[in-house]
Amino acid sequence: MRRFLGLFMLFLSLIPLSASAVEQNWPAVTVDDHLGVVVPRDEADGLWMFMSLDDIDGYWLPGVSWLEKAEEAVTVAASAIPDPARQPILGGYRQYAGVVVNGERKIFINSFCKEFGGWRSQYILVMDGGPCFWSALYDVTTGEIERLYVNGSA
Repeated sequence: MRRFLGLFMLFLSLIPLSASAVEQNWPAVTVDDHLGVVVPRDEADGLWMFMSLDDIDGYWLPGVSWLEKAEEAVTVAASAIPDPARQPILGGYRQYAGVVVNGERKIFINSFCKEFGGWRSQYILVMDGGPCFWSALYDVTTGEIERLYVNGSA
């Protein structure tokens, strides 16, 4: 019985006791048929790695209506890109984050055309990879894509 109790206690010690021990997914959204996540404000500080966003004043949480406007602007911006590079931009998975740059609200969009493990809870950063990987910065005030970076091929 003592041996059983010892094994049972060992088993219990391997089970996480709180939600903080388990990786939490960011809030899921579907915008224009794109499966995505919205990065919470308190986890958005990794954005400096993307798009040289040096002047970040803070973060905000964009709602679905803002994300829909950003996706409309992506479609307009992608129309200037010749096929076949345009197709991956119009599909894929999304990571959205609200960022304040020089006092202006913007939405950062990180996109990739295949699903990665952990993409719902951590940034996906791919160097090269071709047009399957891209990111954009949507300006909420102007309603336009301020920056669109499509990865090149190695």
